[in-house]
Amino acid sequence: MKIDQATLEYPFKALLKLTTRYEWNGTDAALCGALLEIRRRIARLWLSTPIEDLPSAYAGRLGESHKLLYNCGIRNFPLDADDATLLADIQRSFPLGATPGEAVRPVLAGMLFADAHELPLISELDAVPEWFFKDYLGYLFKMSALLKQPGEAGRYCDYMDKLLAVLHAGMMANRGSKRWLKVAFDFQKLGLSQIYFNEKNLRALYKRRADILEYLSHFHKFQINYLFPRRDPGRKKIRLGLLAAHYVPQTETYYTIAGLEGLDREQFEIILYALVSRKHPLEEYCKTLCDEFVVLPHGDPSMPAARIRVDDLDVLCIVSNITYGTSDVALLALARLARVQVVQGACPVTSGMRHVDYFLSARWNEPETGAESHYAEKLFLMDEGFNYYAYQHDRDARRGVLLRGEFLQDRAGIGPDLGEDHGAGPGQCVDSLSIQPELG
Repeated sequence: MKIDQATLEYPFKALLKLTTRYEWNGTDAALCGALLEIRRRIARLWLSTPIEDLPSAYAGRLGESHKLLYNCGIRNFPLDADDATLLADIQRSFPLGATPGEAVRPVLAGMLFADAHELPLISELDAVPEWFFKDYLGYLFKMSALLKQPGEAGRYCDYMDKLLAVLHAGMMANRGSKRWLKVAFDFQKLGLSQIYFNEKNLRALYKRRADILEYLSHFHKFQINYLFPRRDPGRKKIRLGLLAAHYVPQTETYYTIAGLEGLDREQFEIILYALVSRKHPLEEYCKTLCDEFVVLPHGDPSMPAARIRVDDLDVLCIVSNITYGTSDVALLALARLARVQVVQGACPVTSGMRHVDYFLSARWNEPETGAESHYAEKLFLMDEGFNYYAYQHDRDARRGVLLRGEFLQDRAGIGPDLGEDHGAGPGQCVDSLSIQPELG
């Protein structure tokens, strides 16, 4: 069936208006209903488009309408019964043994309804058509905003494990390929926090991630390996460095301060490294807890790495979370910067990096036997308390009061009704990503 571009005039012109209105008022039921109906129509058009017509259709009005709809946010709307049936049909339409070209059609339809982990993965990335390759990578690397079903956290983790296995194999086998170098650069956009919250072993996944980042570092001619000279026998104190993006108010900073305040300055020479200085009062307080505060030079990772190596550190503790995404600190942590390198509670999971030697934790954080199998580092468990945050230094003004009747009520009214307001009470706020559907 040849696509008649004239039949697409209505959805495309309507979408230009509807998506603009949706940005201003995303709770209008009639507006959302219209967008959802156009979504169904476009998905069915993709499923009925001949494979040979897909490139021209994607470059034309159908593709333009598809991109408007995909980017407007309606994709995260809960599925009604009709949408759930259509998505199930799309998921079943992936032919067994399909070529990547054949699998693109149901992917185009399905990506309007579902995140990448809910659809079969095209594992032969090299064979994905060029006209769709960039957008498909963007789809694969887009972190799921919300896990909606019990057990989905585990399925999402399984998807990420398979995706990184595909990426790792492709990059290691195609080191000179421009396409795979592009994949490595795009990989830096990938956020991994949704895989924290399950009991699966993430060691192999994070080791592959570290290998991929090292693959990318070779493009920058970043010296990962480094051999330190013999330690000066006359040095009496342990020279300890702490590396963070910055020392302004955030969870990681308060966690770091709690550890710094307990260190014996007679035993440790302490150097704090920051990528930027914010001149914040909390940063100024951190300076009182160290012997030297160093703002690292900007540029490719080789420049800050060289500056840290000049200090001939005994130990470097990386106090930013380097397991979430590809931050500048994460790229630096790939390299040998000190004789011993350590991560701790700022990282919820293993770094997977071969130059990170130890993972510091507490015994009460690792109650099960065999915990060390989850870490690429050597797991070092401390007997004393470890999960302390120096929130007494938080001087930010209180932003507001959340009343009982407002708790967990979102703009669409989704969430439990907890009854009437009965004043303030104690509570603790956690990252919304850690609230899994099983808690609902």
